[in-house]
Amino acid sequence: MKIETKIKPLQNSNSYNYIYGTGSSNFETYIALNDSKLHFTSNNKTTASNVTLKNNTSYTITEEVKDGTMTASVDGVECINETATEGTSGEVDLFASANGNCSGSFEVEYFKIYKDGELVLDLIPIITRKEYDGQTSEKQGFYDKIGKRFLYSNNKEFGLEGGVLNCNEN
Repeated sequence: MKIETKIKPLQNSNSYNYIYGTGSSNFETYIALNDSKLHFTSNNKTTASNVTLKNNTSYTITEEVKDGTMTASVDGVECINETATEGTSGEVDLFASANGNCSGSFEVEYFKIYKDGELVLDLIPIITRKEYDGQTSEKQGFYDKIGKRFLYSNNKEFGLEGGVLNCNEN
């Protein structure tokens, strides 16, 4: 599985702000207030990126789990390469602050998930209060180009329509 997202920090957060989080410390990515860096957690070990994120600058974040190894990079610069033995499943928090609400400290330009090299989820933001498929976007609205559906949340969880995020590729 490979996850790629492009974000733009807008302001300093007041806590952790998750690009995605599993609710456990085995496969998640977040921006921390104390150092303005991305932190990648795999198997209860957290590694900070070597890039300090600047406000109003876009960054491409890529993570991949393949053959039992997790790699992560920021703008093509690798910052983690470790064995990944634990999987995660169920609800995944996307773009959430530590208190469970949608993070307003960064902008999401896109969010893509690949499985076996095939693009399976391609979320792009929809402008607030615009409609898609008869639904009005709220604070966080996204259009999935693959499934041709509209996903939104005014809280912390995207269920990904029953999808499962699993970092154990064996």
